[in-house]
Amino acid sequence: MGVMFYMAEKYNIKCHGLTLSIVQAEYIEKEIERRKLDNLVSVEVKNIHDMSGEYDYAISVGVMEHIKDYDGLYQKISKTLKQEGKALVHTMFHREIFHKTDPFFIKIYISRR
Repeated sequence: MGVMFYMAEKYNIKCHGLTLSIVQAEYIEKEIERRKLDNLVSVEVKNIHDMSGEYDYAISVGVMEHIKDYDGLYQKISKTLKQEGKALVHTMFHREIFHKTDPFFIKIYISRR
């Protein structure tokens, strides 16, 4: 969620974050208050697959390694973006330690986007 603070403080961009973690949401709310960004940053405890609204930008940081429905995430992001909207989906995989990611997956889903 640090990217929200960066975008709000540096570029004056209004940001809305989603998290499944109540503890993380509480931390973010305290940071919003501490940084006096209540007019620019908000957070909601909500599953990303249930997101709604219309956005200029969507950024997903560190979500992919925790879900299995990649296409569902891409479709949801696509539906919430405005006509000229842009998305950035960040993730980290390790082929041998975690999910034994297939290089084909990386080539098809990551490098072509």
